[in-house]
Amino acid sequence: NLTAAENIYSSDFSTIWNTTKNDPGHPTLYPLLLALVWAIAGKSLVVTHAVQVFTGLALVLVTDRLARHYFNDWSAKLASLVLCISPLYVAQLTGASLQLPLTLLAITGFYFLLKEKSGPACLAQCAMMLTHLQGAYLLLFIFATDAVYTYLNKGFRYFPAWIKARWWVYGLPFAAFVIWGWTHYNHAGWAFSTPNYLREAPGLKGMLYNFAIAFWRIADFGYIFPLAVVVFHFIRKGKLYFGSRETQALVAYLLILAIVGGGICISFAHPPIHRYFLGASVLLLLLFAGILQQKKKMTRVLIVAFTCLLLAAGNFMYYPGKCIGDGNIAYLPIYRLEKKIQKDFPAGIGFYTYAPLSYPSDVRYLDSSKGLRLKELYNVRLDSVTYVFQSNMNCEFSAEELKALAGWYGTSYEMEGIYVNVYANPAKVLQKPEGWQLRQPSAIERLILKLKGNTR
Repeated sequence: NLTAAENIYSSDFSTIWNTTKNDPGHPTLYPLLLALVWAIAGKSLVVTHAVQVFTGLALVLVTDRLARHYFNDWSAKLASLVLCISPLYVAQLTGASLQLPLTLLAITGFYFLLKEKSGPACLAQCAMMLTHLQGAYLLLFIFATDAVYTYLNKGFRYFPAWIKARWWVYGLPFAAFVIWGWTHYNHAGWAFSTPNYLREAPGLKGMLYNFAIAFWRIADFGYIFPLAVVVFHFIRKGKLYFGSRETQALVAYLLILAIVGGGICISFAHPPIHRYFLGASVLLLLLFAGILQQKKKMTRVLIVAFTCLLLAAGNFMYYPGKCIGDGNIAYLPIYRLEKKIQKDFPAGIGFYTYAPLSYPSDVRYLDSSKGLRLKELYNVRLDSVTYVFQSNMNCEFSAEELKALAGWYGTSYEMEGIYVNVYANPAKVLQKPEGWQLRQPSAIERLILKLKGNTR
């Protein structure tokens, strides 16, 4: 997102494209908006975060409105509260990924559709399709939910009239997506299937692995408790009444899991990452709040208190052997570690690594004079570089690369669950620097890493 915004801004808006090597194929509506805000308010981290926070607040507002549609004011307030402290939401406020604006537009389009406001719904969905490739799955989710609601409320006989009334609401966003793909193809030589990132379909074993990891990511960071409350409630209830708003909210939640989460599991070699479930978590927390409105006051208080405790803790949750990524804010100590490393090495030394640490300072800090000189290890021979920067924040180091690095000189920096191993190539650094020592993983960490390796 920031590489695209930087490219647009630095070209004085003569281009709308991402840089070639960093282009994942996502439409660039949000980077264009970010670049426009930079042009008006100044290019800085403060301005960038302000845009993201404003987007996040808008998502809370729409979640409140959606909860009021399904349930009552009390449920809407609770849904907004638990969303504001939930890890997937908080983590997106601290970065500048596309998932937050994508989810905002998807939930907004869905809300307007439920309120029979077809024009605003279509406009939101068009913007959604020009924000992220995942918009295709979300459009299918909204379409499927609308179709299921129509069937439950009016039956199959109403479908011809529904199609006649709704075709443009979904047709125009789909057309926007196709036009983007065609335009991008004329620019880059490919439409959606990028040569820069792996997007091949998995085999049967890969699908099973993807679904197992997807379930973990749905329940991770404290979401397992509101999920358990929802599951237990409907099991105990036994029978569903399809005319109830509670059941309709459940249908929407199951459809977004099946279409977005399941679709990615089936389509791509790698499982969906945590932030791809941000939209699903909005519907989960909304459904959870609606169910609690039926409980006795003391039961509500206890469940809400425990849920808030788990979700707040989930913001910092990690375990030995976990790839931290950006699912919660446990990664934030990386910035203090970077300052420590910067003091220990001469200025100008380049460290090679993988995403999300491999972006240059003019993207990470919006200032090329700040931070370490981190470079991409992609398409670079490991034995050709001098220093490598490996952490539990990046998960792309292969077993072969880690085995090769074990023969290099190494030293570690660690803080609050985040570590960085700096390796020096003995072919280029002839003597081991004084005081260098690598961290020793705990027995639990070694066990988990071994299990993860065997599972893969």
